Amino acid sequence: GLAAQQVRVIGLPFTSNSTPQSRNAVTVTASTLNISAGQAVTGIIYEDTAHVGLQLWDDAGGVTDLLCSELATNSFIVISGHYTTES
Repeated sequence: GLAAQQVRVIGLPFTSNSTPQSRNAVTVTASTLNISAGQAVTGIIYEDTAHVGLQLWDDAGGVTDLLCSELATNSFIVISGHYTTES
């Protein structure tokens, strides 16, 4: 179900650059999430997409997807960044 899916911000006005490895990081500030202390939320725009995928630094190997189940009814998320496009 939805609880096991990645939190995404969809509907960016442009599709990102499709060149391999042309990913764009975005800054994320979040509060009131169902995560452990010391974990941090980040965002990424992968190649050839029009959405921001939110990730969680919670694993010894790096990041995992921030899941919908990790949001609370009063979660607060602010995202800031930019990305490259084909034009």
